[in-house]
Amino acid sequence: MMKSTTLILSLAVIVAGAASSMAHSEDQQDHNLAVGFMLGKSTSNYDSGSYSGTPEGKDKSGGLFVEYDFSKHFGVQAAWWILAMQNKGDVTVGSTTYSDVTRDVSGFAVDGVGLLPLGHGFKLMGKAGAFFWRGEVSGCGDFLCDSFQGTTLNKGTGTNFTWGVGARWDFSDRVGVRVDYDNFGQVFNAKMQTISVGVYMLFF
Repeated sequence: MMKSTTLILSLAVIVAGAASSMAHSEDQQDHNLAVGFMLGKSTSNYDSGSYSGTPEGKDKSGGLFVEYDFSKHFGVQAAWWILAMQNKGDVTVGSTTYSDVTRDVSGFAVDGVGLLPLGHGFKLMGKAGAFFWRGEVSGCGDFLCDSFQGTTLNKGTGTNFTWGVGARWDFSDRVGVRVDYDNFGQVFNAKMQTISVGVYMLFF
């Protein structure tokens, strides 16, 4: 039920944005396609379940994205994310304490993007949509880590509502840079968010 509600809300945001762009035909510009990548830092904080109380984790994140602008005020973005490969020590699950715990999360996000042009190729962005994720948590003790073996503690898939804000600068007719904040909601009992910097190519 939660997955269906999340998907319906996300699609509603995208449809509403598309309708708005059509209603303001005077704002139409040449269709723009941006393709690029983002690199940054992800943070997660366990707040429920067996991992409650685990300190906030920070590690590298990255993604590949494609954005299509229907007008100068609205676009749609699809992105593939690798969010967290985080190592934590001395995590107790049940009666076992693991010296190394790793969380791997990846997923596909589809967002409606609102754009506010401020001149000279600079735009503010707001986005909302759905994040379809897959994750796995694995752990090992000292002797297992030394032998490159581990135990899968948890794994699963899910769909979350996601939102974010950012800014982009098309500093030429072919290349641009952007800074984004993305909030992916609660993934694996952990609230997950990222701050990233991206570079993209523009196609008209």
